[in-house]
Amino acid sequence: MILLPDPWWPTLALAVVLAADAVMSLKPPEFIRDCLDGVRFPRDWWWTLIVIKLTAVAGLVVLVVSL
Repeated sequence: MILLPDPWWPTLALAVVLAADAVMSLKPPEFIRDCLDGVRFPRDWWWTLIVIKLTAVAGLVVLVVSL
């Protein structure tokens, strides 16, 4: 059984929000920096969050386009 979203627009909206989050992560606002520093996530690895978010966006967009 294949689970496809119906309606499709909430999935696209999630992709847009996630893409905006990835763009904001290029130069994170202070509250995000504080959070990442608070959990001791190394700054050298912050770029991985952007890659993960953009990969998720790509997956959501592919899902919507395949409908």
